[in-house]
Amino acid sequence: MSDQTALTGDERELLAELKSQVEAYGRGQAVAEFSPDGTVLSANQLYADLVGHDPAQITGLKHRDFVSPELAQTAEYAALWSELRGGGSLTGEFRLVWQDRHDLWIRSTYVPVKNTASQVVKVIEYALDVTPGKRAAADAHGKIEAISRSQAVIEFTLDGEILAANDNFLELTGYDRKDVVGQHHRMFVTPEDARSAAYQKFWERLGAGEFVSGEFHRIGAGGREVWLQAVYNPILGIDGKPWKVVKFAVDVTAAKLANAEFEGRVAALDRSEAVIEFDLDGTVLEVNDNFLAAVGYERDEVIGRHHRMFVSGTTAESPEYAQFWRRLRNGEFVSGEFHRFGKDGRDVWLQATYNPILDLNGKPWKVVKVASDVTEAKIRNADFEGKITAIRRSQAVIEFDLEGIVLDANESFLELMGYRLEEVVGRHHRMFVDVAEAGRPEYQAFWKKLGSGEFHSGEYKRIGQGGREVWIRATYNPILDAEGKPVKVVKFANDVTAEKRRNAEYASRVSAIDRSQAVIEFDLEGRILAANENFLRTVGYTLPEVIGRHHRMFVTPEYAASEEYREFWRQLLRGEFVSGRFHRIGKDGRDVWIQSSYNPILDQAGRPVKVIKYAYDVTEQVELERRLTGEALSGAH
Repeated sequence: MSDQTALTGDERELLAELKSQVEAYGRGQAVAEFSPDGTVLSANQLYADLVGHDPAQITGLKHRDFVSPELAQTAEYAALWSELRGGGSLTGEFRLVWQDRHDLWIRSTYVPVKNTASQVVKVIEYALDVTPGKRAAADAHGKIEAISRSQAVIEFTLDGEILAANDNFLELTGYDRKDVVGQHHRMFVTPEDARSAAYQKFWERLGAGEFVSGEFHRIGAGGREVWLQAVYNPILGIDGKPWKVVKFAVDVTAAKLANAEFEGRVAALDRSEAVIEFDLDGTVLEVNDNFLAAVGYERDEVIGRHHRMFVSGTTAESPEYAQFWRRLRNGEFVSGEFHRFGKDGRDVWLQATYNPILDLNGKPWKVVKVASDVTEAKIRNADFEGKITAIRRSQAVIEFDLEGIVLDANESFLELMGYRLEEVVGRHHRMFVDVAEAGRPEYQAFWKKLGSGEFHSGEYKRIGQGGREVWIRATYNPILDAEGKPVKVVKFANDVTAEKRRNAEYASRVSAIDRSQAVIEFDLEGRILAANENFLRTVGYTLPEVIGRHHRMFVTPEYAASEEYREFWRQLLRGEFVSGRFHRIGKDGRDVWIQSSYNPILDQAGRPVKVIKYAYDVTEQVELERRLTGEALSGAH
């Protein structure tokens, strides 16, 4: 009697059911069977496809044929099969290599099969290809590290005590790590700011889990001023409560100082962020007062309504808008500058980030949007520069392989350079530089360094469509794979062409004034900081003879001691402009008459920091007038 006939009917049905379950599992899973020494006994089509062979070709091969030679020689690999022969089961992720052509990451479960004597007679491997996930994780990790390399990063407790700071932040503020870790954030602000109610509210908001972004005035080592474009990000623990704050910052001090020198004063606008929350379908869950102020609605007018209330009907029905929400539901971060509509259809421009919030299982469950209202800046730029429909672009992004071949570019980059996507993909980066630069050894070295994983940043001259000159402030960021090797280069860029041209124009104007007029600079106490050749020639002194001395060296002792002279400097300290014809004393006591203006120079907060005097020598004119009228050479001071 056969084993089958010895079974009862119920047992035969159970055996058939189990066999069907095994076969069904094998149809949806990559499965291979090995002898205890690692020889392939059989493999289904899915497993064969996974390793790039027909099932018949891999039967009889050893398991070590599917792993790298280095791994096959390790003690750990030998221990794996020893444990399987001993009856142990294993589950893990493994890197396989076959035919020296491909890397494959699989998540495998190895299950020993025993006979009635509890001896292992074979090992069954159930495998799943996780290579795309590994590569995607490496790409995301590389981009995060690229951001950390290109920005200043510092971490705080919820009370503001410093936990850590990266090299970019330390270099930006001029401190050593030991000087800041353990100190409070107030070391970077003025005593007045640290005592203010606004500063206390700032930390209360962060402690409550709110994002804070904007442009901030900070104090570096030695009291030097630093301006930062920064975002303060509360980090949530597993209980959903904030436990620390991470700040990402970009140094904008140079731009601030340049504008202060060339334009005298720049109005620094520091806005708090606007925040709104949506479910994954786009329905508004919560909104803060800043967002309501930006769009002009009351809270009950937006809660429970869909995001499409802020966009045009055409946009709401477009495939791009549907894709936008699909990306957010998939957990993708989206940022940029967006045109929105407020109450009564008024135009609103927002610089915003849409951030999917993940639950404890890593799945998105809502979207938080953090935004700054840039509408006023849009209107102001249109008024100042005559651009009625100026659009503030978000960051321009382009990707290259390690040889410099363009892989992809976003709309901002294409618009900046004047190309369509199909005109740049597959071409080399040198299409954006002039021929002379592309032929230099430095250009070859630039790409060699990127290929070796070195980060690069700076301002660059580039050539757009039709040969037009474009200046960008950019970072080139090598992206690393799961093993830490560079696989491509991502470039983040901002257009600074207008700024470069404006600064060049201001510099030319200053140079022209310096050539045509006598110029001298004083601190607020009246001490001489600098003087040009025209001024020195007018008063007969050399530069070393005047630097550090007081303005009173050029006036009579009687005038220097007068209330009129003291009021003259008080006016300048108040930031008031003073002009006229003045009597001054040159070297060896000679009389000098000048037509001049004293101009207080203001910092970003509108406070005088120094005084610049522009003057013409009118001594000969005054002497002529004296001879004609017969009056003594005296008069205004």
